[in-house]
Amino acid sequence: MSSFSGDQAANGEQCIVIDCGSAYMKAGTDSDKSPTCIFPSMVGQYRSRYVPEDEDNNPIFVGEEAIAQRKKLSLTFPIDHGHIDDWTKFEELLNYLFYRGLDIDPIDNSVIITKPPLCSNRHEEKITELMFEMFQTQSLNIALQGLMALYSAGRTTGVACDIGEGVTQVVPVYDGYCDSSSLRRADIGGQEITMYLQKLLSDKGYIATTRDDLEHVRIIKETLCYIAKDPGAENERPEEEINEVYTLPDGLTLHDEHTNKIEIDKERFYAPEVIFDPKLILRDVQPVHELIMESIMSSPMEVRKTLMGSILLSGGTSLTTGIEERLEEELMYICPSQAKSNIRVTPADDRNYAIWKGAQLFSALRDYQENLWISRDEYLEEGVNICIKKQPFFSSMPK
Repeated sequence: MSSFSGDQAANGEQCIVIDCGSAYMKAGTDSDKSPTCIFPSMVGQYRSRYVPEDEDNNPIFVGEEAIAQRKKLSLTFPIDHGHIDDWTKFEELLNYLFYRGLDIDPIDNSVIITKPPLCSNRHEEKITELMFEMFQTQSLNIALQGLMALYSAGRTTGVACDIGEGVTQVVPVYDGYCDSSSLRRADIGGQEITMYLQKLLSDKGYIATTRDDLEHVRIIKETLCYIAKDPGAENERPEEEINEVYTLPDGLTLHDEHTNKIEIDKERFYAPEVIFDPKLILRDVQPVHELIMESIMSSPMEVRKTLMGSILLSGGTSLTTGIEERLEEELMYICPSQAKSNIRVTPADDRNYAIWKGAQLFSALRDYQENLWISRDEYLEEGVNICIKKQPFFSSMPK
C-alpha cells in the first residue's frame, strides 16, 4: 500500500534532483533553478606510499578534492560510459553529494535520479536499494535522461539527442509517451574526442601522457575544436587559416618539461569527427545521425514527420561549435527524400544542464504523479520488484 502524501511539498519535504553523468554529478533541489552542487564523478584514495602514517584508514577524496590531490591518488571513475561499474565508489559520490555538496539528509526527502536509456534492470534495482536501504529516502523516481531533456524545453513530443562525456543517447517521445523499442544509445562521447585529440597531438610530437597533460588536451578540445560542415572542403583549407596556439597557464609545461605551447590546426576539426565517424577510432558503434534516423524510423509511421521536425540537442559535447548545422546536413542526406524539408535540429536552452533542469521541473509536480514514484512503503512491501511495476511510468511524462 502506498503512503505517498499528496501534500509532501507543502509539509516542507524537498526533492533532491540528481543527474548522474560519466564526467560530472549535478544536483540541487526542486526549488533551485539550476544545479547548486556540481563536481567531477571521480573518487580517489592515496596510493600506498602516500598514505599518512597518522591515518588509521585510507581517506576518500571526491570530485575537486580528488583532482587537487591527483598526483598522490589512485583515481576511480565509478560511472563509465553511463554504466555504474563500481557501486561502492558510486555510494561515495552520493555520500559526498548529500551530506557535503548539498548538506541535505535524504532520509527526510524525496529523490529523483537520472539514468541513460537501455540500462539493465539490475541498474535500477541497485539504485533503488541504495536509496531506500542506505539513504532511506521517502520516495524515488528514476528518470530517463532524454525524456528529462525534452521536458526542460517544455516539449511532450520530439527527439532528444543528448551527447555527453560517455554516452550519446536518442530518445523519441510522442505526446508524452516513450516507446522503449525506439530508444538508441552509443557509448561514445566527449571522452573519445579527448582521447583522439591526444593521439593526433602525439602524432605531431606533443606527448601528453600524464593526468595534467590530459587536462590540457580537454581544455583544447572545449575551447578550440569545432565540427566542420563539410570535412572534405575544410581539409583543403590552408593550415594557416585555421591555426591556433594554446599556451599552458602559469608557466606550466607538458611532461617533457619544455613544451609550454601547442599549435593546432586541422586537428581542431579532425578530433570531433569521431561523433560522425566512430570508425576513426576503431569503434563499432553507429554515428549520431544514424542513431537519430534509426530511432525515428522505428517509431510509428504516423509520428515520424513530427519527430523529424523536433530534434532537441543537449549534453556537454553538443556545445561543440558547428554541430547543429552538420547534424542537419547528415540527417537530410540519409532521410527519405520526401522528408528532407522536415528536418529541424535545435539546441536546448542550457545544453549542459538540460537533463537536470527537466528533472527539476518534473519533480516539482510530484504531488500530482503518485504512480510515477516509488514510495518508501511500497519498497518495504515489495522490495526491488517494485521497479518492474513502476518501469513503464519511468518512461512517460505525466498527462
